[in-house]
Amino acid sequence: MAASAKGPKGDDLWVFDLERKTSTQLTFDAGLSSEVVWTPDGKHIMFATAEPPGTWLIRADGSGGARRLSDAQTRPQSFTPDGRRILSSGGGISSFPLDLSDPEHPQAGPLEWILKEPALHDVEISPDGRWLAFVVGVMSREELFVVPYRTGGGAGGGRWRISTAGAKFPRWSRTARELFFRDPSGRIQVAEYTVKGESFNAGNPRVWSPARTLTTGVISSWDLAPDGKRAVAFPLPESEFEESGSLHVTFLLNFFDELRRKVPLKP
Repeated sequence: MAASAKGPKGDDLWVFDLERKTSTQLTFDAGLSSEVVWTPDGKHIMFATAEPPGTWLIRADGSGGARRLSDAQTRPQSFTPDGRRILSSGGGISSFPLDLSDPEHPQAGPLEWILKEPALHDVEISPDGRWLAFVVGVMSREELFVVPYRTGGGAGGGRWRISTAGAKFPRWSRTARELFFRDPSGRIQVAEYTVKGESFNAGNPRVWSPARTLTTGVISSWDLAPDGKRAVAFPLPESEFEESGSLHVTFLLNFFDELRRKVPLKP
């Protein structure tokens, strides 16, 4: 598992071995400004920085140091299944090709726009590479949509709304036709879906777990395990639960009549 943690000059990249329960710090003054993204082969991790602005690649074992691939002010968020293209958000959805045939000298191609809509973000490509899930503002609320993805970088066709009451940070299951996301309360929801040709049909979302994840602004605080049955998340502290404790509201009707009965007015 990879995550960012506060360092002396901003957020730095750490890798956690869940089986050995050990952690390794990979960067020491990076100032990460995005989620961290694993390459499909698990050998590299990609991240973005705000100053200097750019997209970087580093080996998961920390060897060789981070290499800058692009100076675009976008947030890398999802690799295509073949690992040859990275999808980013920032002013819309964009992508650029990535050549890792020489791991010591990775090469990135020019940035290409897929959907240039400023309110569009949190992009995630499906495991089969056919669909893009993303979040966009709808009437002062963020909702989850899906569109077809064209091999090579394009998107077009229909646009299907998945969420009904707000959404952020979509994640596709690799083992079932399920699309997960976090709702405004911090709970993880899931929508099952079917595909027929170029048509995407999603069922009504349901709560997948009652646990609530921590809100961290624009950077995702959870991820789905490869088996699609577990999630890794930063939990919301119990002290922040709205449901904590008991709240009783009492409505007093005819208050002054009751007051006169208990405290009669003197003549």
